[in-house]
Amino acid sequence: MKLRITKTKMMVAILAVAVLSGAVYSFVMWNLKRSFQKTDPQAFQDLFEASLGQAATAREGIQPGPGAIQYYRDHPEELQRDKRYFETYGSALMIATSVQERKQSIEEWTASTELEWIPPSNKTDAWGHPFCIRSSPHRIVVVSPGPTSGPLDCRTLDIAEADLSKMTSARLNVQPSGALVVVLPAQKQTGG
Repeated sequence: MKLRITKTKMMVAILAVAVLSGAVYSFVMWNLKRSFQKTDPQAFQDLFEASLGQAATAREGIQPGPGAIQYYRDHPEELQRDKRYFETYGSALMIATSVQERKQSIEEWTASTELEWIPPSNKTDAWGHPFCIRSSPHRIVVVSPGPTSGPLDCRTLDIAEADLSKMTSARLNVQPSGALVVVLPAQKQTGG
């Protein structure tokens, strides 16, 4: 009789574990399905691009990580700004690396719209302004007027060598005027 009670208790315990496991599994699957139904792929892309745009700039800003989601949720205008920084940085960096690889000399400031080898998708910044480009034996410089002003007149652009030498190489340097500047060394750096 004692053996029969133990078998009955064992069967009840197994049945309870099975029912409980099924309920937990159903709840987890329901919650996952509900979470993924709320997912907006464009929102993830926006967050990704804005985070890269913020990371590409040579300025203090938010730290990448879980806080970025809440930060950009609370500051949608900065999400849009940093997405545009990312787009501008990508085009400016493509232009600078192309000049570097071609070992091309552009002694006078030249508008990106005047250079045929630049693909149409990279001729302007995220605000539709042409870049100004110049290369010397030491460095390549690509300038966007940024979000706060209209197109630059490349013929009258003047940036002091001392200012250029203080800028972070291969980053989007945000100037007090709002201009965005990418600087690369004229020669590729080799690791050693």
